[in-house]
Amino acid sequence: MSKLRRRANGKPEFRSLDELLAEAAQDDVVQRLPGKGRPIDLGGYMHADTGTRVANKLLADNDVIPQQLQDRREAEMLQQQAETDTAAARQDLHPRRCQVEELQKRLRACWPVSVAPAEVFSGGDVPAWMTDPDAKSDNGGDWQELAAQLATSSAVHNRRRAVARRKVEESLTEVARLTRRLNEQVSLSRSISPGIQMTPVRVEACLERFDADCPRVDDVPEDLARLLRQAVRAASPPWWRRLLA
Repeated sequence: MSKLRRRANGKPEFRSLDELLAEAAQDDVVQRLPGKGRPIDLGGYMHADTGTRVANKLLADNDVIPQQLQDRREAEMLQQQAETDTAAARQDLHPRRCQVEELQKRLRACWPVSVAPAEVFSGGDVPAWMTDPDAKSDNGGDWQELAAQLATSSAVHNRRRAVARRKVEESLTEVARLTRRLNEQVSLSRSISPGIQMTPVRVEACLERFDADCPRVDDVPEDLARLLRQAVRAASPPWWRRLLA
């Protein structure tokens, strides 16, 4: 048996199938195929009953894979998605956190050095950035504008972080569910290869790493501007109070 081919000049060229197969066997991709030179193991296929072989053929022809393999594939895709979302959140939140920290330092510098923050913040609920022992105070700057910028930047950072964390948590939770179901099916079946099992996912541990990479920033009190104004007034009391002091 032969197959019709054409040369570069368009004229027909007849080559046998043996020649075509011999040429294909010399291809570099074929030379690197796993199991090259060893006979094909058809034991499992030939020992299966006719109905199983027909069913497997129908599934393969329609790109349908067993539920266990589908679970593994979906779990791997979701796990990769969680890692991608974590990296994207880290890249998005880091510059925002740096901006918030810079605003915190500038606003802390506006706080009067003679007034302790604990004297103004009710219930001793003083933000951590206000108690920085290395902070320097210059008692100047547009603290009202800084307070507004800090409130906005902190809220945007924490909101975007919450959205990213929830997305990662949903992906990891589904990965854990699929992995648990897959491993249970493999452990209860003798016909499923143990090699498709997956390492269980510890959702809480993964979220702890997310929190370490993408920490929250301190929430800004709604009345921060009023507290700053109160501190400034306490640092510079009216003349009549100075006389009574």
